[in-house]
Amino acid sequence: MDFDPPALLSREIVFVVRRAVRRGSVSRVDLCRAFSLSSATGTRILREAEKAFSPNLHLDGKATRWDGPPPPWASAESLLSELEGGLDPARSGFFHAELPLHRAAWVSNMPGDPRALPQIISALTHEQPIRLLYVGLRRDANAQWRQVMPLGLERMADQWRLIADDLDDVERGYPSKTFVLSRVLEVLNTAKTPKGYEAHSFADVSANIDVPLRTRAALTNDQQKAIENELSIKNGHRTMPARARFEFLRRFAEIPPSPDAVWPLVETDSN
Repeated sequence: MDFDPPALLSREIVFVVRRAVRRGSVSRVDLCRAFSLSSATGTRILREAEKAFSPNLHLDGKATRWDGPPPPWASAESLLSELEGGLDPARSGFFHAELPLHRAAWVSNMPGDPRALPQIISALTHEQPIRLLYVGLRRDANAQWRQVMPLGLERMADQWRLIADDLDDVERGYPSKTFVLSRVLEVLNTAKTPKGYEAHSFADVSANIDVPLRTRAALTNDQQKAIENELSIKNGHRTMPARARFEFLRRFAEIPPSPDAVWPLVETDSN
């Protein structure tokens, strides 16, 4: 579902609608507080919002309220998407004291060299090859320079990755591979495009597949319903990118890691 509000709407009007839907009402004081506006400007924006979304958005006493189903970009699903980056009152419609939020991040997604990410972004936007000093998780692996053509970025669970064609793998026709951003140690702009090379389509390499799944019989009926909701299993199936299948099953099913990979990654002496 697309949770982006219409491009023609100002941030202030989006705030008015989201707060009216999610909080139950929005006032001029709320609007002025969120955007440091004057009272006159706050009043004008409220009137513009009420006119644009009449009759759902209307003045009720001293507060503006919303009646009826919310637009997708003001829904509860949209709120969870917005909270991924932390609580921004101007986006969510909630102030920090109203919606306490704590985000526990397990991993860092920045490359080993902070200068690497801007170089990767530049290579992506200009469709230029680069060289990555990259280390995988195969046993006894050391960092190696890899010539790649970046195709796009991918967020899988809490991990950011670069999808790129491997320009060193000539024999297999420069296949598209996954490079975890945090395992990129350095980037150089000295790669060359091989003669006759044609980049793969990011849409093609990101194509979804249908994976048949069933919850374990050991789960109660209520547990099965909860897990089907959590893992987005619909009628015994789950749609996901083809690259995600192995890691999804390794995390949630009885699929062992690759035999040549170092796993698990950490150890602890605590019980």
